[in-house]
Amino acid sequence: HDILLYTADLEAHPSERLAHVWDDFIQRRGLEVFRQVYKAWQLWLEKGHPALFGTPERSAATREAWLEVLRKAHPSAAVELSALSQTLQRHAAAAGEVAQDMEPLFEEPAMGATMSLYHILNTAPTNTTDTRPSACTSTLVRKPDGSLLHGRSLDY
Repeated sequence: HDILLYTADLEAHPSERLAHVWDDFIQRRGLEVFRQVYKAWQLWLEKGHPALFGTPERSAATREAWLEVLRKAHPSAAVELSALSQTLQRHAAAAGEVAQDMEPLFEEPAMGATMSLYHILNTAPTNTTDTRPSACTSTLVRKPDGSLLHGRSLDY
């Protein structure tokens, strides 16, 4: 694949700052990369933390509780997550997927848990991952004039 470069206004509303990036990325690469990564992360959560994710009921309760915490503690991250969820579902629907066949991992509670808890429970403590591609890579650089540059990959 060619390297995709994007510019995002981090001062824009969280629901809008990456919308053009997600739309273009999905148009170029499709939804399958999101499916593969989220399924692998969810499987790791199920096997690595059965008390939280071992059954559909436990997983649903954990997802809902975590999303509520995320909304309270990091509201802008929750808004961005919701926007990504809506974007993925919109693209899935445009591809002809009907609601009952649409990827449940694209729903907001599932994404909230999968996208954040996987990294907290796996990548962050061990600094390793069994998923390729893996956690979102981020770079923050302060230039000599004091301005900041921020870059991150799209392996959500």
